[in-house]
Amino acid sequence: MRVSSIASKDFFIVNVNDNVSKVISSIEKTGFLGGVVVDDNQDYMGVIHAKEIIRLKSDPRKTKVQNILKRAPVLSEEDSLFRVVKLILEVDTRILPVGIENRVKKVVYDVDVIKAFLGNSIMEKQVDKIMTRDVITIDEKTSIAKAIKTLAENKISHLPIMKDGKLVGIVSTHDIAAKLLFARVRVTTGERVGERIKSLSIPISNIMSYPFLTDRK
Repeated sequence: MRVSSIASKDFFIVNVNDNVSKVISSIEKTGFLGGVVVDDNQDYMGVIHAKEIIRLKSDPRKTKVQNILKRAPVLSEEDSLFRVVKLILEVDTRILPVGIENRVKKVVYDVDVIKAFLGNSIMEKQVDKIMTRDVITIDEKTSIAKAIKTLAENKISHLPIMKDGKLVGIVSTHDIAAKLLFARVRVTTGERVGERIKSLSIPISNIMSYPFLTDRK
């Protein structure tokens, strides 16, 4: 299976010298979680995803895109999906550019790669052969702020949520982005700052995903 079968035009474009706040505005305006970064000549420089912004500790209004972009190589539409998986892991990104040399026309998202492998023989493997055994979890009363810190420190995108030793939900970087991302540029002073602090302090259970699917070994 080739990149051409899953490549998408659903991405935004930002300049390498833009502030990260411009990325947040682009996500809000387009609904796309990933974008391509270019220079003043429209040449490709890298990619950026909402995941990088969630991990950001500095003010997005004062941080340049060039400081958090991922420098991923440009894929050809003839590349295999196995190369896509390899690069996603090596670059630690959820989006890869597709085009010719420094001109990007499309992108590939990690979720589309997963969907493409459905029905493939690799999907016939038992879950216990590929699952993560040392799973990092958080309690349902854990604050959103601590959940963000846990995701960032462990370089993971999902966290199972527990209550009294039982799984009750799951939260992802996407869930947190949808809830909190845009507040980072709207909040300035006074009560709005207080509102953001309060939102980061609320329990993660308020934004977790449920019901969820599980599988037995």
